[in-house]
Formats: sequence, structure tokens, C-alpha cells
Amino acid sequence: MKIAIVKTSALGDIIHASFIPSILKKAFPQSSIDWFVTRDLAEILEDNPYIDQIVSLPYHSQANAWQTIKGLLQIRHHDDEYDMIFDLQSLIKSAAISYLLKGKSVGFTQRGCREWLACYFYDKTHDIAYQDSVFKRNAFLFQEEFRKIRYKNNILTKQEKYLFYKKEQSPNLSNILLPNHFNILIFPGASNIKKTYPAFKYIHLIQSIPPQTACNIIIGWGNNKEREIAKNIQRRCQGNIRIKALNKRYRYRELKALVDQVNIVIGSDTGPVHMAWALRTPSITLFSDDNPAKPERNHPKTPINTALSAEHMNLIKTSDLLKNLLSIMKKFSKASEPEYA
Repeated sequence: MKIAIVKTSALGDIIHASFIPSILKKAFPQSSIDWFVTRDLAEILEDNPYIDQIVSLPYHSQANAWQTIKGLLQIRHHDDEYDMIFDLQSLIKSAAISYLLKGKSVGFTQRGCREWLACYFYDKTHDIAYQDSVFKRNAFLFQEEFRKIRYKNNILTKQEKYLFYKKEQSPNLSNILLPNHFNILIFPGASNIKKTYPAFKYIHLIQSIPPQTACNIIIGWGNNKEREIAKNIQRRCQGNIRIKALNKRYRYRELKALVDQVNIVIGSDTGPVHMAWALRTPSITLFSDDNPAKPERNHPKTPINTALSAEHMNLIKTSDLLKNLLSIMKKFSKASEPEYA
């Protein structure tokens, strides 16, 4: 059986669906799985042993309408035939990809689509609310089509990892991670201002960590604006705790290695923070109530992946964040020594 998964973007959405190839391959070992993704995000899926082919679409996730249309037209020349094509994205452009591919396309009904017109492109639809848990939604179409697939909450909590990288190709982290320390990775940036926790609160958090605690703070960033925020936090927090802003924007294969080897990840509702769940790294994700991706919909509830939320991001108390951080550190009282690549 040859299966196509259409989940083209964004980073967090792809991570939230990263468990699907694993459960498919375990249910159907002889199946072949292709994943369609925009070219700039294909690297996040690299080295996944459960994906037979990553099909990198000829346009960027932030491409304008004309670039996207040109890219979609090239899908017509994709020769592979599929037994089933599953559109997990539920956008018009992802539905168009499903329609242009050769095979039976499966998607959500109108109330389950992010863009309701998408539902008219599919050969078959299944009904679930768009507001439902993203993890439940990502498994839903397969559950409806295959009796062997059953969504269970232990998908979120079991020890299996869903992102992969080759250690021999990962960066040398020996100058970033410290042995016998709690290596804490903070991502202060987010895709929009409503999802961003104020930099001064991160500064307050770092300054509030007990000085006797062996901590190593690493600040990650994804663009020049976030880089300046990271450097500002570093300048303001010089003291007993070692703090270092990354000296470059990490590629996704490098970021997977870093998230995998730190002890804790903290940040807003953004892709690099969601990586922690898929790599089984403890994390604290921050949400505002005006973020449509609420914790109950968009966050894996596990013993080590927690969330804090408030009406607005600046109302999340640093004392609550510190309490959660110290609780995780106590749970893992002996900081693991990083495995330098």
C-alpha cells in the first residue's frame, strides 16, 4: 500500500503530525509512505526511518500566491500513484495538491477544514471539528480509514521519539552545553507579537534562578529581530549563571540535535519549543488566551511537557514560570551529562 501525507507547513503543524508515519508503519509494515512538504521545511522530516520519501514542494512556506500557484502546477508531473492521499493541512492549496496527485484523496468535512472550500477537493471526507485537539485530528483520518489505527493518549506520553537526526551530521555542541549542569534552552521569539513573552520577563526569570543552581542558559533565535532580543537578554543577565545567545541561526537538523541534548526548553507556542515533545525533552510552553491555538488544542499534555497561559502573555507571572522550572529541575535532580556530537 502506497500512502501520501500532505502536511506542507508550518513547522509546529508538521511536528504535531510527526507521530503518524510511526503508527502507520507499525500497523502496515509493508506500506510505503511519502510526505509532501514545502522545500524550506523538508529538513525537519529528514532521517525519519518511517518515511520512504520526503517530497519537497517547489515553493517556500512563505511564498506569495503566484509562486505557490506555479509550484502547485508542477505537482501535475508527479508520476507516483497512491492508494490513499491524506490531507492533514485542510487548506485550499493542500487540498489542490491532494486533488492533483494520482489516487484517492481523503480530507475533513467543511467544519473540520481550516479553509472550508478545501473539503470540495477530496474524494472522501470525515467529520471532526477544527477546534479539536491537533493530535486527535492528525490521527483521525487514518483511524476512520483503517481499523488497525486507533488514537490513544499514550501517543503523546510514551518514550518513542518522532523527530530524527544523524549524530555524525549534527553540530559540535561542546562549546554550548555544559556537563553536570541543567542546560536550559529558551526561545523568546514567536511568529507574532501576541504569542511573544516579554523579554524583560525572561530576564527576571533568569535573575530569579537560585545562584547555587548549576544552570547553563542558551538563548535561541530565528531571525535578526529575535537575535537582538537574545543578545539583550544575554547582556542583562551576566552573573553567576552562564548564559549564551547562539551565534547563528540553527538549521533544523542542528536544532533537532540541540533540543534533544538540552535538559529543558522554554518558550512561546512556536515550532522549536514543540520539538521538545517530539524529542522527549522536558519543556514549558507559554500561551495567551487570545491565541487560537489554546493549550488544550495545541499542546501535548505529558508529565514533562507543561504549559502556562493567561489572558495576555505579559500576565503570565515569572514566579509561576520559575516554580514550574524548579519543579522540572527537581524531578530531574541530577542533570544529565550532554552527549556532545
